[in-house]
Amino acid sequence: MTTALVFLALFLVKSLYAVVLSHKRFRKLQPDGTWVLVAIGVGLCIAAAGIDRRFTNPPIEVFEVRVWLFLLVGGIPIAIWQIGRSARALIDWFKRVMERLNGQPGDEAD
Repeated sequence: MTTALVFLALFLVKSLYAVVLSHKRFRKLQPDGTWVLVAIGVGLCIAAAGIDRRFTNPPIEVFEVRVWLFLLVGGIPIAIWQIGRSARALIDWFKRVMERLNGQPGDEAD
C-alpha cells in the first residue's frame, strides 16, 4: 500500500465524514459536542498516518512531514463542508434581508 493510496483513502473517508456530519442528527451536537467531532476527525488523520508508517516505514523525519500532510489532506473536505454551510447561511440571511427591505413578510412571528 503506497502513501498516495492512504492519502486518497483518507480524503474519501473524511469526505464521507463531512456528509455524515451534515445530517440533521449531528447538528444537535453543535456547539457542545463539537470537540467530539473534531477529535474523531483528527483521530482519522492520525490513524491514516499510522497505517502509512506501518506499510512504508519511512525515516522519522519523513514520517513527521507526512503526519502534517495527513492532517492537511484530512482537513480539506471538512473545510469545504464548513465553507459551504457558511455560504448557504449567508445566502439565506441575504434573502431574509431582501424580503424585509421589499416589504414581504418573512418567517418571523409577530
